[in-house]
Amino acid sequence: MIRDALARLAEKRLTRWTALALVGALAGVLSVAALWAAYVSIRDWQFRDLDEQARRNLDLYAVELGLTLAQFEAVPDLIAKHPAIVSFMSGSKDDPVEVERLNRLLETMNAEVGSSDVYVMDRTGMTFIASNWRSAAPFVGKSFEYRPYFRQALAGGRGRFFGLGTTSGVRGHFFSAPVRDGLGRIIGVVAVKVPSGPLEDLWNAPGTLIVTDELGIVFLSSDPAWVYGALSEVTESGMAQLIATRRYDLEKVRPLPIRIQAQLPLGALVEPEEGSPALLDGEHLMVSRKVPVMAATGTVLVPTADARFRSLMLTLLTGFAVASLWLVALALVQYQQNLSQRRRFEAERAKHLEEWAGELEARVVERTRELRQANDALSVEIGERESMADRLRAMQGDLIQSEKLAALGKISAGINHELNQPIGAVLAYADNARKFLERGMNDRAEENLKEIAELCDRMGRIVRDLKVYSRQEPVTVEVLGLRKPLGSALRILRHRISDLGVEVTGLETVPDIQVLGAETGLTQVLTNLVSNAADAMAENDGPRRLTVSVDWPDLSTITVILADTGPGIPEESQERLFDPFFSTKKGEKGMGLGLAISRNVMRSFGGDLSARNRPDGGAAFYISLKRAVPMSAVAE
Repeated sequence: MIRDALARLAEKRLTRWTALALVGALAGVLSVAALWAAYVSIRDWQFRDLDEQARRNLDLYAVELGLTLAQFEAVPDLIAKHPAIVSFMSGSKDDPVEVERLNRLLETMNAEVGSSDVYVMDRTGMTFIASNWRSAAPFVGKSFEYRPYFRQALAGGRGRFFGLGTTSGVRGHFFSAPVRDGLGRIIGVVAVKVPSGPLEDLWNAPGTLIVTDELGIVFLSSDPAWVYGALSEVTESGMAQLIATRRYDLEKVRPLPIRIQAQLPLGALVEPEEGSPALLDGEHLMVSRKVPVMAATGTVLVPTADARFRSLMLTLLTGFAVASLWLVALALVQYQQNLSQRRRFEAERAKHLEEWAGELEARVVERTRELRQANDALSVEIGERESMADRLRAMQGDLIQSEKLAALGKISAGINHELNQPIGAVLAYADNARKFLERGMNDRAEENLKEIAELCDRMGRIVRDLKVYSRQEPVTVEVLGLRKPLGSALRILRHRISDLGVEVTGLETVPDIQVLGAETGLTQVLTNLVSNAADAMAENDGPRRLTVSVDWPDLSTITVILADTGPGIPEESQERLFDPFFSTKKGEKGMGLGLAISRNVMRSFGGDLSARNRPDGGAAFYISLKRAVPMSAVAE
């Protein structure tokens, strides 16, 4: 009986320990599973943070890359429209003096825009002039007809291409544009090369940057060892494309020694292949994004070792904290189970609130920092744009002043005659007045002195008109009479008009209407137009007549018309008459800025300038001005 009782007691104890062992084993398995789940969750959170940061850095790089390339995109168009380039490509291209002059011009342009090379090809792709004409490997005499950027421009569009320079051996980004003659026909191609070094230097964020083309070949990288590596196998058609365009050095194109370890929802985990040169030090997170400005793909490889280490530490800390809480709970469960549960709940709640508050505060700080950086960047960009606008206005003022001084040089002989003639008369009248005074003929002496005063007043008006014409000042709109600037312009050019035998008619019919404008600017415009009319009639065998008239197209506008009897405006030149650097004068070395500057001056105070041929021969220029007082107001 006693033996049976002891056996039953031992069996019960064994069953209890077995149950405790099973519960302990289950708790251990659950704890390990929980710790692993926590680790995976924390690791994924760390990887998401790495992914978001990498994508932000890629977006920032894409913006900076776009801004950098945008500075060069319009350069080929501007060079292709340069009159000297168009004239050279339209001609025989065998004048060594002209070739050297244009080589130096491209050399200067290349230095000013900060590009690597600037060169011009004919329709066959042969390079005739280049900025690197003095280098050890010049482009002159080289044919680039196989390049896509040449063919794109030859088809009439803008060309873009990235590749290795077959002559220089330097990687770069190429922009191109067609050169057109006066009839719009394509006669050549201008190409501008931007070196890849500055584009790669834009990356200053953590990780390794690679930019791949449509074939998956790396052509830009923050680490030169990655260049020409392929993320995937190059197909036969892709290899044929590379051979046709000579885009890269095919001997350097090779598969990258990396393999994908795991594919994540946001990116991929990659690691170096065994037995190959190590481009990566351990596991990396690979994040890719399209770069629209280059039709390419940007990829960042960020090491994951730190993220995994942080995940492990956070998991261990979490496990330690949970284990501590369970030990405390088990110690207190025998005494105050309800109280311990309530305290544990409050502790967990406080912990979650604190974590949430800390996370929220960190997010607020991060967003504030990003907004501040964006605002600072925007302020810098606005300042740069305002500075650029100021420089453009200053350059326009300098061009206007240069054009005025050039015009003064052309009429200097007439001005000299206009001043020397009255000076000689003043000397003669003064000598006669002295003699009359010695003889006591005071009345005759007084008459001579009056003549001297009139001659001095005449010279003063001439000098004043020249001073007004050559003055360099900002445009200030004011109310002024129409006859005053018109009279000043005719007085400045009176001797030149007289020498050419030009008859000015209709001046007496011009009313002294009050208009809105700037006296200096209006005088400059009228002087330029009258001088151009005199030049146009210089070789005219028929009558040389400049007719001044006034028209009122509406109640608030007045139009001054200057009509000459010259040969008129050539039909092919009418649309470009007011373009900068365009001139219809043959054999002159002027800049072709007079009419362009005159139109800008008129528009600066609300007016305008236009021109067309007259039905009975000659040309007419129309100067539109705003009336200071509309006719309807005068009628009231």
